[in-house]
Amino acid sequence: MKVGSSWQQMREDLLLLFITGKIGETKLRETFKPARHRPSPVVVVFGGALVENCTDLRESVSAQGREGRGFDSDPGRNLKKSYILSRDSEVTLSHWCRSIEKMKGIKTGEEVWRYINRERKKKEEIVSDRITMEEWRKYFSELLGGEENRQEKEKRQHRVGEIEEITREELEQQLRKLKRKKAPGRDGIQNESWIYGTEREVDKLLEIMNGVWKGEGFPQEWKEGIICPIYKKGEKDTASNYRGITLLNTAYKVYAMIVEERLMKEMNERGALPDGQAGFRKAFIGDIEEMFRKGQAGGVVVGKEKVWSLAYADDLVVLAREEKGMKEMLGNMEKYMRRKKLTVNVEKSKMMVFRKGGGRRKINEWRWEKDKIEEVKEFKYLGYVMNERNTAAAHVRELVKKANKIIGAVWGIGERKFGHDFRRRIMMFDSLVKSVMMYGAEIWGWREQEGLEGVQGKYLKWVLGVDRETPGYIVMEETKRDGIRIEAGKRAIRFEERLIERGECRILQECLKEKRKEIGKGVWKEREAYFERNGYAGAEIERMREGGRAMTYELVQRDRDVQVQERRTRIRESRYNEKYEKIITEELPKYLGRESRKERVIIARFRCGNEERENKYWNEDRIRVCRMCGEKKETIEHMLNECVELREREESREEMLNEDGRGIEWMKKVEWRRGTICGEG
Repeated sequence: MKVGSSWQQMREDLLLLFITGKIGETKLRETFKPARHRPSPVVVVFGGALVENCTDLRESVSAQGREGRGFDSDPGRNLKKSYILSRDSEVTLSHWCRSIEKMKGIKTGEEVWRYINRERKKKEEIVSDRITMEEWRKYFSELLGGEENRQEKEKRQHRVGEIEEITREELEQQLRKLKRKKAPGRDGIQNESWIYGTEREVDKLLEIMNGVWKGEGFPQEWKEGIICPIYKKGEKDTASNYRGITLLNTAYKVYAMIVEERLMKEMNERGALPDGQAGFRKAFIGDIEEMFRKGQAGGVVVGKEKVWSLAYADDLVVLAREEKGMKEMLGNMEKYMRRKKLTVNVEKSKMMVFRKGGGRRKINEWRWEKDKIEEVKEFKYLGYVMNERNTAAAHVRELVKKANKIIGAVWGIGERKFGHDFRRRIMMFDSLVKSVMMYGAEIWGWREQEGLEGVQGKYLKWVLGVDRETPGYIVMEETKRDGIRIEAGKRAIRFEERLIERGECRILQECLKEKRKEIGKGVWKEREAYFERNGYAGAEIERMREGGRAMTYELVQRDRDVQVQERRTRIRESRYNEKYEKIITEELPKYLGRESRKERVIIARFRCGNEERENKYWNEDRIRVCRMCGEKKETIEHMLNECVELREREESREEMLNEDGRGIEWMKKVEWRRGTICGEG
């Protein structure tokens, strides 16, 4: 069988079917039959009556017209108008619900910004048109080792009899993994061609793949790909600030997935993957670790093991305890790279020296061949920012910066989509902002991070419409929100318990043992403080875990109770809004469910103390007097019973500031009276 010609014929048949729209018209394979759903009828609320079909709608419209409610005399015209309005409402509601579901499913910063840009309809140039084709060609050819085409290696003798052919089951398994709406390769065949293909097409593909597997040939198109530059960071006019994504032919990708599955299964069975390799384990260059092991230079001891490197995808971290060992390792790596004809991007390679305590920094010089490697105080690896003191400060600072940027971007979207819905605005924060803020909480979550708590507090103040000087503990109590520390602590505990129970990575197990030796230092000190805050000693937690007791739920509940106690203690001792304690509720105040945002803001400002000048104790006495009468200090009690500009009321402070918002009319009157007297509202 000639593999190349067979593939060409199949490709032409598939493209013809796809262009004519006949893919899927023939009987689909049972595995990929799409579910069929009956369309639901249009349900319209019209004139106070529930209308479920066009006949009822026509009768309803005619009746409304006869009663003189502003409709045309022609019921057909009314029917058309009403039907269009109902369909528009249905589409709007459906879009709104889908938008909420999309937000709830967001997990990463990349997904957050994709959602934001889609909602803002932000269009940016994907690739700078100031980069010439010659610059692209030169940049990507250098990444390919200085050649535009990969040179084929000398053909090896295949031992077909010793290796099983690709089975129909293997092919079907990989076809199920294909995703829809993905860009095709140079041949133009999309994944849908295989997903919705017929039995005959799958059989033909299996025959071609087994021909390739046996060494009978390799389709030329399978060797070609389209490189699409994706912008990373830095100047958009510089080619090196882009990474290339190669669009490969879909049939070749399916074949590669089958081979990869077999290879990974074989390597896992033989234990050929090192513990230092994480992430895309398939991409590991195995003999780098072996080279370090033979040289014996550098490395760090973790438990009973010595580790020279950590790898994730195509990134490599080289470790050494001292300067001499690191320089020896770099020298060995240079020889290895030259022998393998590989290159290292020195500009993107950084050196970081972890230090204990203070003192003057020693200036070291690090080189790769003739180029100097920059030594940095901070470095981001896998999204986590490390610093030379090995604390979470740099990473938390980066999270605060990211979160503030996202809040600025999503505020307008929230105003447009959920402006009158307090709960939806909070849900938006959790999905788009908090999801980014929690990155790396498994490491820093033992300790309360004031910067992150401040980000949430600022957002809540914006949503409530209260002044920026309103104490955060009052805002958190009013909205019944947990601090960031609750979720962060939960993640840290769960990660540790999962690590102990499963033992998925030996290096992490050994690192945990090493940390246990550092009682009273660094992260372990923060961990001990977390347990003590919640009424436990670290040793007691260990004993409970050894007895098979999971502590996550109990510790989180304790932390939540402690948080409430701390918050209410601060409210009692506060000089700002000293009487707020009397109007605290156990559940979310009912007024926050009001449809009118203006009324919610007015009530929130009165309840949180913004409308009493007396609360601003840092100001002079003359500034804290009533804005209407100018005689006594401005308090709720004064405005209710003493202010000559307002009629005396019998209600108490607690009644006027009740959670249901019953005092809203009085509050509006105060706002109006201030506006007429001194121009404030």
